[in-house]
Order: sequence, then C-alpha cells, then structure tokens
Amino acid sequence: MDGLTLFNCFCTGAEEVGNQRQLLNQINVFPVADGDTGNNLIHTMKTVVQRSKPVSSVMETLQSMGSAALYGARGNSGLIFAQFIIGLSQDSPASEWTPQSFVSSLEKGASQAYTAVQTPVEGTILSVIRGFLEYCKENLPSVDSLKTLLVNSLPHLDALVDQTQSQMKVLRDARTVDAGAKGFVTFLHGFVQGLLGRLPHLEGLQASAQQELAAPHLLTERPVQRYCTEFMLQTHKKTDLSALRADLADLGDSFVLGGNQNFIRLHLHTNTPWELTKRIRSYGNILEQKVDDMCMEYLDAHLAHPKIALVVDSMSDLPVHIREHYGIHQVPMNLMVGEQAFLDDLTIDHEMLKEEINGQEKLSTSQPSPAMVQEMFTKLAEHYQAIIGLTVSSGLSGTYNSFVTAAENMKDRLPVRIVDSMQNSSAVGMVAVSIAKDIQAGLELDEICCRAEETRKNATIYVSLTSIDNMVRSGRISKPFGKVANFVRLKPLISIDENGKGSIPVKSLGVRQNQAQLENLLRSHHQFSPITSYSLSYADDTARLEWLKEAAEKIIGFPPAFIHKISPVLLLLAGSGSVAIGFLQQKKGTLK
Repeated sequence: MDGLTLFNCFCTGAEEVGNQRQLLNQINVFPVADGDTGNNLIHTMKTVVQRSKPVSSVMETLQSMGSAALYGARGNSGLIFAQFIIGLSQDSPASEWTPQSFVSSLEKGASQAYTAVQTPVEGTILSVIRGFLEYCKENLPSVDSLKTLLVNSLPHLDALVDQTQSQMKVLRDARTVDAGAKGFVTFLHGFVQGLLGRLPHLEGLQASAQQELAAPHLLTERPVQRYCTEFMLQTHKKTDLSALRADLADLGDSFVLGGNQNFIRLHLHTNTPWELTKRIRSYGNILEQKVDDMCMEYLDAHLAHPKIALVVDSMSDLPVHIREHYGIHQVPMNLMVGEQAFLDDLTIDHEMLKEEINGQEKLSTSQPSPAMVQEMFTKLAEHYQAIIGLTVSSGLSGTYNSFVTAAENMKDRLPVRIVDSMQNSSAVGMVAVSIAKDIQAGLELDEICCRAEETRKNATIYVSLTSIDNMVRSGRISKPFGKVANFVRLKPLISIDENGKGSIPVKSLGVRQNQAQLENLLRSHHQFSPITSYSLSYADDTARLEWLKEAAEKIIGFPPAFIHKISPVLLLLAGSGSVAIGFLQQKKGTLK
C-alpha cells in the first residue's frame, strides 16, 4: 500500500465514521457521558482530510496526516486517534506498507496511543487498538497481502468492541459498548472498503463535519468539572510529555495529552481553566483554546426551561450562580497580551493579568468574533425556539456588531433579537436579570424586547476609581490629561451617558471626596425615582467594597441582588481598587 492509497482509504474510513456520528454520540458514556465521541472523531478526521498532503511515500503521507490530526484533534477519542496516527508515522517505510512493515508501524501507533492517556483504562479504544495489534502479529505469518490481513481482522475487531461492554461497569449499566472503540472499528471498516475499491465521497464527510461543528456536549448527568477545555501549543523546544502530564494532573479529569516535535494538543475537564493556562504557557505559545461550560449545556439539555434563551457577553459582570439560576449564557470577550488572545474570565484571571500589566507586553481588549457568537447561538438552537442577545454598549465595543452579524446568519433557523444595553458592567447585568425574569414569566419575544428597551433607559452605572493609570494605558484617557490628573490627585467617577459613551460626571480630588460624591449621587437618584434593584462589582479591594455595600444599603434600604468580582477585561480598563454599582430605577431622570 503506497501513500496515496493509504490516504484514499483514510477518507473512506472517515466517511464511514461520519455516517455513524449520531450513533457514536448516543452511546458515549465513558469517561464522561457527554455524547460527543462521534463529533470529536469526525472533526479530527475531517481536519486530516483537509490539511494532509498525500504523496506516494507512506512515511511522508503519515507524517503529514499526523500533524493534521494533532491540529484538528478534539476530545479524548480524537486526541487518542491523533496520537495513534503520529505513532504509525514514527516507524513507517519510506515507500509502501507491506504486511510486515504495517505491523511494525501498528506497534508504534498502539504504544503512542497509550501514552496519550494519563490513566489508561481497559474496555476502551485503547483495548481495541492493542487487540488489533495482537491479531495482526499473530496472523502475519499466514497472510500473503496487507489487504487480506485487514479484511480478515474485521470480525475479530467487532468481537473486541462487543467485549468492551463487559469490561467496564459503566458500560454494563448502560447496556452499550464503548463509543471510542466502536468509532475506531467503524473507521477500519470504512478503511477496508476503500482498499476493496470504494471511492470516498468527501461531500458527505463535509456535511457530517458541519453538523458536529457547534454540537453541545450531550451530558446525561451534571458534570463534576464545569469546563471542557482544549488547547493547542506550539512548543518552544522538545517537550517531555510525561513531565507536562504530571504538572497538570491535579487540575481535573478526562485528561488526554498528545504531541509531536512541534505541537502539543491537550484535553482536560476542569473547574479552573485559568490555572491550566498559567501552567501550560511555559511550554509553548497557545495557538488554539476552546472552553465549553458543560454545566450550562447540561441544564439546557435536561432541565425544564423557557422557550427563549438569553446570551450576554462577559462584560455583563454576572456571577456564575446568577447566570445558572436565570439560564443566562455568556460569550467571553478577548483579552490580548501582545499577540496572544485569552478568553475573558476563563483562560485568564486577575492574578495572571496583574503580572502582565507589570510586564512589557501591550495589553488590549477585543470583542468576540461573529463566529464565536454564532457557535453559541447554534448550540442553543438545539434546545430553544428563540434567542435574545444583550451586549455591552455599542459605544464602548464592537461586540454588538458581532452579535448582529451572528444573528443575521441564524435568521433561517430561529428568531434572534439583539439588544444594545447602552451600558457597561453591573448595569448590563441588571438589565440581563430583568430580561431573564420576563423570559421566565413566559412573555413573548416581541414584548420582552420592547420591555428591554425601556429597562435599559432606566439603568445607571457608577465606577469609582482610585487610579486612572489603566484608562490612560488603554487609551480611554489621553496621556497629557492623565499626567495632569495624577498631579492633582484626580479620582473620577465614571458613568455611561445617554449615547452609550463613557463619561465623567464627577471629578473628585482624592478617594474620600470620590466616595462622598458617589453617596450623594445615589441619594439623589433614589430620591428622584426609587432604585428598584442594584448590584455591586469590585476589582480587589474588599475594604472599598464593604464601604460601598454599607453605603448603598443605608441609602437604598435593601441589600444588592448580587456582588461580583469584575472580569479581567474590566480590571484592565478600570484598574486595581475600583468598585462599581449598577442599578435600575422606576424612571431614570437627569440629576441637577
């Protein structure tokens, strides 16, 4: 078998997995019942088909396929499969596979697949790969061609898949076989069909890959770890994968790691993706990062919920427990450290940002891409009849435009309405909670959106700063003005005007005057028209938070709906020591 034949057979194998994608998703119960094995395998194989450069040499073709598989690997099964391909390439002939050289390659592939998993478990794809190797070694002397060896192996492989049900309790309880093992053998069936003359139909493979693109994890129980994370690194130097595995092992479960001399791909379920980011940065440059909130996906799929979904961006400053209670989904902003992007409040936290602020890299923020927003909308379309998107003010960010573009791309599938909050931070969060309550009350889409337009008009935010250095650094305030302001100890209150732009309604000299003026503003607002709900957010100064909490409760008469530590993007803009209050009034007016 030469490299071109190998690649064509790979395509028919991938096509067969695409045909069985939904079945593989349905029977996926190990290591986590997240229903995505078919999605992960087809995504990995699709990338191999698209990015590989097949030539007549088996070795060169496998090397190209291994790099492509690592680039596109997704999930446990996809990464194990990628490591298997990389292993095949490490002991392959320059020209073509004979039965003998194929078995040598297979031995290396099996070994490499086992190294991908922190704790290999029998009754999985690994067991079937090892069983495939054992069968081929045992039967090698009795065959005259590689085709005969592979065709004859299929009944044995089917039996190995059936045996997985008895090898793990979770599979026995679910009365099913292991999805990864089933997917691997399904691929081999298609591979052999290609060897027997079947031609691949890549249009069908592409259609299957498009179906999996935004598919959520089909969880059957609430996950212990909240986030499903995937990263791809370009390494600085040759990396000891065992050392990296040991360095990350305490951060979660479902840990799979693979790589070659240039790249590393990892998959981990964790509650602290920002801690994962800190640890892996020393090993290489992050090329790709993906973080899915599996708890929200579980709630969408298994708990009763309204027919309308609400999506916000991470500048809404909503705590996780509030988003989960009201069913509010969130798309992260991007925080740029030099040319490296991080996902706001997911792959970067306050500690990491403060270290970067003290460094030499340029820091900036950017809105989520329309593709990222559309991916969220597409997932939600599986469970909801309509979607409302609420964004930070369009006068502050291009996020509103990204949401609008994504909504336009979804118009043939379900109604998506985008509301410009004309606000920032806690004030956006308060508008979001108001919309969520209307959704839970069962109001219709048009009425909810009309009420949201009124609610945003009655929203206000005040941000009390102890320093304007971050606003100067981000370009919100000019450097000349910043020098003068620092000289006179200016501590401004920041708000949002009626056009959704940042404003400085009060210029205070010193922190004490700043705090006194904020209390006066709250008192005046509440006297003009009662404040009906409010929330507080803070950067890191708990003493200032306690002052604002006590002052607000004394003036308004009841505690905040919630308190939240601002996201890293807002910390970059507002700076250390900042506190904020966002509130809704019965009717907002202009204060004298």
